[in-house]
Amino acid sequence: MTRLDRYLLGNFLRIFLISLVSLTGMFVVIHLFTNLDELMELVTEGRSLPVVAMEFYGPRTLDFFDRTVAVLLLVSGIFSLAMMQRRQEMTAIQAAGIPALRLLRPIILASVILIAISVYNREFVIPEYREALISTAQNWKDAPEDLPPNFHKDHALGLLISVSEVDKESSTMLKPVVQIPIHLSRRVSRISGQSANWLPANANRPSGLLVNQVSDWEKMANEPDLAIGTRKTVYFPASNDWLKPHQVYVATTLNLDELAYGRQMTAYTSLPDMIATLRRPSQWYSQDYRIAVHSRIVRPLLDLSLILVGLPIVLTQSGRNLFLAAMLCVATMGLFSLTVIGSQMLGSLSLIRPPALSAWLPVIIFLPLSVLTSRLMLK
Repeated sequence: MTRLDRYLLGNFLRIFLISLVSLTGMFVVIHLFTNLDELMELVTEGRSLPVVAMEFYGPRTLDFFDRTVAVLLLVSGIFSLAMMQRRQEMTAIQAAGIPALRLLRPIILASVILIAISVYNREFVIPEYREALISTAQNWKDAPEDLPPNFHKDHALGLLISVSEVDKESSTMLKPVVQIPIHLSRRVSRISGQSANWLPANANRPSGLLVNQVSDWEKMANEPDLAIGTRKTVYFPASNDWLKPHQVYVATTLNLDELAYGRQMTAYTSLPDMIATLRRPSQWYSQDYRIAVHSRIVRPLLDLSLILVGLPIVLTQSGRNLFLAAMLCVATMGLFSLTVIGSQMLGSLSLIRPPALSAWLPVIIFLPLSVLTSRLMLK
């Protein structure tokens, strides 16, 4: 690495870190004052407000970095080179016979490394904090006592299942409600209880919910088991001596996370888990979810495309005007975002088929475009 590369890399990383710390700090301060009352309620003798804020905002800063890394890389690259132009350093470099395109090498190399760090953060670090990330300041430590019904459908069996609160450590749930489809039973349409335990499969039954303290028990005490073909779905005590009175067992292919959060964790789930979930029969996944899987695959290419397209355009058109460079930077990011969001929207409306193409379309557009914009710097 030459002295020029080290100089460019130092300026680029300095601007990147300043931008990252500044934006993250603004996000934390604004969010903190909006939710200060809720966080103050969690302060105890052994946990001060800074400790509570660190526990709450630690995972959120990781998510904020993941969402803004591409924009920050483009901004840092543009302003590090634009400042060189303003100080007339670019003129001296070009007078020495060094092409302008050569100046992008350390910036692109650093961008690739930072994009790789963001991929690691997205796939391995953020999923560890996904439960904290989907929580708000109001229900971060203590879930509300009564949540409105939010049914999750088991498409393999046709069941609709809702729970109000989940303790994942003990696999227990409060106020479970199971809607039974009419093709499964005309006598029993709804099973509700005070609590339930999620149990893994064993030799006697598949995985499912053991519903305790069932309401309307008298109507179900002597009911036979419900089944779809040869596959038992609902187990009653009359036919199963391992069940106690006021207990009903409901088989389901939904796992504990799906029962607790539905699809809220999609944004914070690793790509292998997203693909594995897509292959499971318990849920029916719309085109939006399939597009989200492909969008996660192409995300590093999209981030790199934004930098490869944005840097040459801004540097060849802005000259020494930092204000013009900022405006071109905003315009480039706006056009890029509109292309990504618009293609995904067209895919979700089935106007682009197959749906995966809507996720890959921005890459197909912007990667070749980056070659054309790079030629502008050779002129």
